[in-house]
Amino acid sequence: MKEHGTVLTHHRFNKKSPKALAATQAKVKCCSSDDSLDGIEVERVPVRKTASIDIEKAAGLSHILLNVTGMDCSGCANNLTRAIRAVQGTDNVKVIFVAGAAQFDLDTNIIVLDEVIRRAQRATGYKLIPFSSDTQSIDVTMSAAAASKLQNNIPRGVEKCEKLSKTTYEISYDP
Repeated sequence: MKEHGTVLTHHRFNKKSPKALAATQAKVKCCSSDDSLDGIEVERVPVRKTASIDIEKAAGLSHILLNVTGMDCSGCANNLTRAIRAVQGTDNVKVIFVAGAAQFDLDTNIIVLDEVIRRAQRATGYKLIPFSSDTQSIDVTMSAAAASKLQNNIPRGVEKCEKLSKTTYEISYDP
């Protein structure tokens, strides 16, 4: 059997019964580790269609970005994805092995970030550290008209635009 979203399909060439397949899949291992993946539990929920929400304006919702150390392959990234998805209150989980990062939406009315990190670390053994959200700034050269236009319509994430000299402005933003 092969999983596609929430629909399970049979391949014609596969002669094994679903029970035999389940018994062989429990032996999957990652990165030459002797640990099996039997302890990871995944909650299956149907995909819900919702309207797009501005996460920064929604009460209790946060977009989380984590630095991940200890992943050695894409299988490790899949394990972390399953571990985070298994925690109630997480949504839109994405783990990028090459970047060593994980991101997801978190409903803080259901669970706090420290608990999500603790559960994911315990399930996978990887070290998870939230990225810092300190304000960053960049100096740019632009005309007074362009600066005025920017100041009147500040994009999301940009905190302020200050004039430093005749054509140089400092733009402060939350990365």
